[in-house]
Amino acid sequence: MKPSITLGVLFELLSEVAALTCYQCVAGTSQTCTNTQTCSAGSCASMTVNAYSGDTRQEVNLWSCASLDQCISGSVNFGIARSTISTKCCKTDLCNSQKTPEVNTNTPNGKKCFTCEGDDCTKQLCCVGNEDRCIKSTINTGMA
Repeated sequence: MKPSITLGVLFELLSEVAALTCYQCVAGTSQTCTNTQTCSAGSCASMTVNAYSGDTRQEVNLWSCASLDQCISGSVNFGIARSTISTKCCKTDLCNSQKTPEVNTNTPNGKKCFTCEGDDCTKQLCCVGNEDRCIKSTINTGMA
């Protein structure tokens, strides 16, 4: 999963939905945010998204409006790539100024799922943190 795709989905999820004034921006290298938005209903949200691929980690911090059902934390692990999301929501003006802590996903939890390496789908992936479900998906790359 590419971080740019993840960010597009996250911006759409955190659309204008709260009756508050909330910070709204994607933090750059300064990790600070001064842009604000008046929201029509819901809450303010701080979100940290981490995308891992091999030894590379990319962290993005977002501040925006959100409905309470969008205040989620968790992770998804595809074997070759993993993403985590940590969201904190609040209901007072400009309450979303703090970066959320990263979801602790490095501790194995004893659960395992099958994963594929090429055409071999018998490899096992050790789940970490709150990962507790396996999914099966197929991606058509258009290559014969």
